[in-house]
Amino acid sequence: MATRRTWVCRLVFLLASLQLVACGGGSGTTEPFSARIVRTSFGVPHVVADDFGGLGYGAGYAYAQDNYCVLMREVIVASGESARWFGEEEGNVSKDVVFTFFNNDTFIEQEFLAGATDELQALIRGYAAGMNRYLGETGVDGLPEGPEGCRGAPWVREISDVDLGKVYWKLTVLAGIDATDVLITGADDVAPMQSMASASPARLESRSLNKGALGLREPEEIGSNAYAIGAAGPQTGSGLLLGNSHFPWQGSQRWYVQRLTIPGVYDVLGSSLQGVPVVNIGFNEGMAWGHTSSTGQRFGLFELELVEGNPYQYLYDGEVRDIEVSPVTMGVVGAEGNVEERTSNIYMSHFGPLVNLAPLSELAGGWPTIAGTAFALRDANIDNSRILDQFKTMGQARSVIGDRDLHFRLTQARAASVPRPASADLHHLNPSRP
Repeated sequence: MATRRTWVCRLVFLLASLQLVACGGGSGTTEPFSARIVRTSFGVPHVVADDFGGLGYGAGYAYAQDNYCVLMREVIVASGESARWFGEEEGNVSKDVVFTFFNNDTFIEQEFLAGATDELQALIRGYAAGMNRYLGETGVDGLPEGPEGCRGAPWVREISDVDLGKVYWKLTVLAGIDATDVLITGADDVAPMQSMASASPARLESRSLNKGALGLREPEEIGSNAYAIGAAGPQTGSGLLLGNSHFPWQGSQRWYVQRLTIPGVYDVLGSSLQGVPVVNIGFNEGMAWGHTSSTGQRFGLFELELVEGNPYQYLYDGEVRDIEVSPVTMGVVGAEGNVEERTSNIYMSHFGPLVNLAPLSELAGGWPTIAGTAFALRDANIDNSRILDQFKTMGQARSVIGDRDLHFRLTQARAASVPRPASADLHHLNPSRP
């Protein structure tokens, strides 16, 4: 009798249906994956599989057919290699420094991905295998051309679950470390903050943070809309949810529509961010949901009292702690194709990286130069490995109450890991706060 291994890579086309079977997912994995993809007349993929690995495999393959180069480019950016492949004008050296340091292979594999459930880890491995399956069949020279294409690009390669983990972590810190990269890399030139440890530290009054200085939009400029209508409203007799998400129409943050099904386990139709193997906004048999943005910041600033005579140490709760200096080296390609290596330093406290607030000086109401003081940034989502599990489990909820209980449990699990502010509490930068 034929074993599963003997029908590796066989394709069966049935009208708009595609059956995918593989005994290995590429990038070193030997896991068996199987999925069925059916596309509607509008091209929306409906992926059906028996397990989460297979579901990811089918979802990754279907997505790659539509948007392979969009996600491949995002893998490069999330890996801190944008200037290495795209140059300084198209790439971003500051973000390369930050992503190279924080979004490294060890952290993603051993902490970020390891903190997810086994089901989600299988989903991500399958997704990477599906992407690689598409690349293997198409070849680099067969990929799309155009503004979002990557035909023949030297940076196209097979990807792994770690590569996808970097993309997901980048999305997780979108309003935190990703948005404050210039403040983090700016500390390299003045680290730590002009080496001012010769005088007594001053105390800042709380101030409002001008988000425009960081390229962040004000709360009134963002926020999606959703309207829920009870069963008595629509003529169909069923409830109705109208969603109007304020995300871009182009690029790596636009939505991708898909239906993902494991019979009896997970069955959701809706939209996902590029390369995400679960539905972010959508509906299942029992409920529908939308999203919006809260006005709270995803990061906080902490004042550090430097040790007199040593700007690389600070006091915390009566204890002397070291500021860790970590050199980060990356490549930057020049106009003639030569790659130049550059090194910048990241300075770390136990809260997070030190930051240079000078770029905010005028825009944030006159941040002063303070002798004996440095500032550190804490991103609340820096180690949030449960975010995709949250979306997966949301898709499995059958009622709003069940979804509420899920969020409560996830919040309780995270509470113990959030550090408290240092001696000067600037956590919310609220002008009304003493």
